[in-house]
Amino acid sequence: MNNLAATYSKQGRWDLAEKLEVQVMEIRKTKLG
Repeated sequence: MNNLAATYSKQGRWDLAEKLEVQVMEIRKTKLG
């Protein structure tokens, strides 16, 4: 998912990239504590 967010960011699709980055951070926080 993080790679997809980076791809969106490079394409200038900032809204989608930001949403995915937030999801990735929330999942990491949940899984890693």
